[in-house]
Amino acid sequence: MSSLDKKLKIYLAGSMSACDSFEEMNEWRVAMTVELWKRADIHDYVLNVLNPVSLFNFEEVKYESQREVKEYDLAHVLSSDIVIVDLNKIEQSPGTIIELQKAKDNYIPVLSIGKADVYSNLHPWINDCITHNFETGTELADYISYFYLI
Repeated sequence: MSSLDKKLKIYLAGSMSACDSFEEMNEWRVAMTVELWKRADIHDYVLNVLNPVSLFNFEEVKYESQREVKEYDLAHVLSSDIVIVDLNKIEQSPGTIIELQKAKDNYIPVLSIGKADVYSNLHPWINDCITHNFETGTELADYISYFYLI
């Protein structure tokens, strides 16, 4: 199998509107992307990691309406192989919750990053959308490397 056949698309979901700054919404996504790319290189995978903050954010408005953003983001969720979500402020982010439900409804694994106490205290309907929770992005990236980059 050539590297052209070994492709994986990952969508990085998480709160944006509840975040206090661009850095808060983007920092974990950039760090996660770096961790994933390191592992993809080792396994000779072409990895498409979609960071919605780099496309639509509140600092640089490139969109006409929130409907446009919603449709764009959900199209990417539905075309992804995996959705990764940061649990920070997730209950204040209706868009993220909708993304997780769409992924669950379409049998797309949802892997989350969040401390055990945060994960265990989420609303049960949110927990139901999550396939597996990890305390750190490194643990999550190792899991993807082991189970998906094969």
